[in-house]
Amino acid sequence: MEIPGEEAFTTASRVWWTPGLLERIVSFLPPNDIACSIRLINRATAALFREPQYTTIHLSQPCAPLDFARRWGSAGAVQQLTCKQRRQVVSLTAVSGVIANLKVAFKAAGCLPTGEMMEAAAAAGQLQSCEWLRERGCRWGYGLSAAARAGCWVMCGWLLVSGCHWDIRAVYSAAHGGHLGLMDWLLHCQPACMVPELQWSGLFVAVAEGCDLPTLQALHHHWSQGHVRSGSGQQQQVAATLEPSQHSAVVAAAATSSTPDWRAKVQWLEELLAWPRGADVAAKALTHPDGLDRLQWLRARGYPLRLGDVADGIVDMAAPPVVSAALLDYLVSEDEGAASNLEPALKLAADCGHLALLRAWHSAGRLAARPHFLSEMAHAAARGGRLPVLTWLSEEVGLSLGVDSLFYCAARNGDVPMMAWVVDHSGCVASVQDAVRGGCEAALDWTLSRGGGGGLSVDNLVDAYVDAASFGDVASLRWLTRRLPLPHGWSSRQRIQASFQRGIPLPGLLWLAEVVGTPLDGREVADTVLRSPTCAYLREPKAAYWAHVVDQIGYWRAATGSKLVGAEEMAAVLAEGIS
Repeated sequence: MEIPGEEAFTTASRVWWTPGLLERIVSFLPPNDIACSIRLINRATAALFREPQYTTIHLSQPCAPLDFARRWGSAGAVQQLTCKQRRQVVSLTAVSGVIANLKVAFKAAGCLPTGEMMEAAAAAGQLQSCEWLRERGCRWGYGLSAAARAGCWVMCGWLLVSGCHWDIRAVYSAAHGGHLGLMDWLLHCQPACMVPELQWSGLFVAVAEGCDLPTLQALHHHWSQGHVRSGSGQQQQVAATLEPSQHSAVVAAAATSSTPDWRAKVQWLEELLAWPRGADVAAKALTHPDGLDRLQWLRARGYPLRLGDVADGIVDMAAPPVVSAALLDYLVSEDEGAASNLEPALKLAADCGHLALLRAWHSAGRLAARPHFLSEMAHAAARGGRLPVLTWLSEEVGLSLGVDSLFYCAARNGDVPMMAWVVDHSGCVASVQDAVRGGCEAALDWTLSRGGGGGLSVDNLVDAYVDAASFGDVASLRWLTRRLPLPHGWSSRQRIQASFQRGIPLPGLLWLAEVVGTPLDGREVADTVLRSPTCAYLREPKAAYWAHVVDQIGYWRAATGSKLVGAEEMAAVLAEGIS
């Protein structure tokens, strides 16, 4: 057989560099494969695929396990991340559905599973991720609502069959997502023993957001046929049953809707509902990705705008967006009350880091120099991680530092440069307890290096341990045992067990007792668990819930190889108490 020469190989390799051919082939690969593999072939491929979509690795998308383990399985992979960010790593990896990567992420994160992880996996329809998390003691959280909003029938069915309790909020979530068939199905899945009153106002709001105008009109007509005016026997429109305060909520839902006909829905609701236009409609519309366009359209229709409502609405969001300086300047120009009260805009600008805009307002004499308000701005800047704004407030505006809670804001973000600046300029003491609440190992190391662990009483040190356990932050618990161990021979069973009444989750209590080496009174803890407010509040069958708690104890003991005195007795008493 004739072996091709070097020239033949060179000629063949040139085929791949035909303009557009390699890009076409690569377009069929998962985006992470391009960033992790294709770009590493040689300099030519790295130069060819240099756009952000090829250089960004998304944890929520599948990634080759070897590449994932290389990044997240190494020592110190999460050292710079807070506990919240480590949980997000697990949640995003669960969304990808790659179990091998989920195992690596979960081990690296060093935190107990949370309901948010289950919700992320359920919304993505990743059944295997949900099963894997559940086997490790993960709560259901609002997984059913998350799956319903995403329109995932299979996931909703699996959750209900697997023991996730039925929740009326899942019905609303399906409507918010525009999945009416799933909404009806979930209503029919309601257990006979549960009779929660369906709130038409909540359902009307959900449909106004998730469905198009013809569907909204048809459903309103259908629901109105079921409403009869008391004493007259006449049909009553659902809209007429709404309280005045609920009118703007319905219109706001339509104004934030992702359906193309959102304007038509707002106009129809304006005709249907006789109500004065509320300022909260414009404020909520601003949270949409094209919020400025929607806000301008609503303003042209006479909707008022109050900057305070906008700022409060953004701050209350679970993941607040960064408001652009141009948008913030527009809001100030549109709000008639901003001339006399610019404080909401100033705090929002500080939180978003718009230093140039703050300088301009300060030069125009619009920045009040009241110490209390400057302190609020400083806290907003610290929460947002905006060190340049904090520096400017101190050096040019006249902020008098000395507020210890500023360190907590910086430590919560794991922002070591800001922590250092606050300590150096305010004279406050670096606090290990504050750093533990952030859960960033790098921040904990820095705090300890600045004497944050010196002079801690045993009670304060135990509080730090309890805080870490309350957050389910096993990594911080282990850090504390390495760097700030409790005095030799210290043991307080009552103190550890009493922490359960402070809201510490049971798995966190077990980890706390394990690392401290404190034996538990299994029967006493089990009795406390069964009498806890959590047990009294449960809407799902208590036996199913506490059976899962027993499973959690079993998983924890198997995963840790724990010989913790009292854990076995606790599981036995719980099993007996729920039978």
